[in-house]
Amino acid sequence: MKTHGNVIRLLRKNKSLSQEDVSTNTVARTTISKIERSNIIPTITTLEAIITKFDVTLDEFQYIRNDYQLSERDKIISDYIKLVSNTQTELVTDIIGRCDIYLCKHPNDRLLLDIKTTLTASLHLVNDELEIAQELVRPV
Repeated sequence: MKTHGNVIRLLRKNKSLSQEDVSTNTVARTTISKIERSNIIPTITTLEAIITKFDVTLDEFQYIRNDYQLSERDKIISDYIKLVSNTQTELVTDIIGRCDIYLCKHPNDRLLLDIKTTLTASLHLVNDELEIAQELVRPV
């Protein structure tokens, strides 16, 4: 994964901008220099102020930072959204397993917890276990 500074420098040079061009009222040129050299990590507010100059969203920035690949979290979300039916039990089970692995490292990720819960409930629905499914999704 690239550093914040690597990506900011890459975007800045691709847009043919100087550090002065990218600086704002709230982000000095020297701060941009320190970020690009990885001397400091930008706050979310600073990062948003900088990437606005590149016409790049935070999601796009993270995608570039992750070597032009979705993060594991984003892959799980994407696969969940692409599900056509809960009868795709192999795919549902695979996504649940990937949620488990991700949630071991990030146990407070509410969205992934909810995805795992709804998919688990959907497997119970496939097996005509309506009451179990209802109990699982009631908190969601």
